[in-house]
Amino acid sequence: MSKDNQTEVQMTVQDATYNLLRNLGLTTIFGNLGSTEQPFLKNFPKDFQYVLGLQEASFFRPMVQR
Repeated sequence: MSKDNQTEVQMTVQDATYNLLRNLGLTTIFGNLGSTEQPFLKNFPKDFQYVLGLQEASFFRPMVQR
């Protein structure tokens, strides 16, 4: 196939991750917002929910009960 006939689809790692999570039905993200998470949350999809916690231990019960 020549380059003229190819359609290039460029997907970012972020888009691929959100698509994977969405396909798995994982649209609630629990986190303790820090500098590591900020790039991941940039352009956060509207169909996802981010649950902010102040300490990781406080996430365990809500995650298990879902």
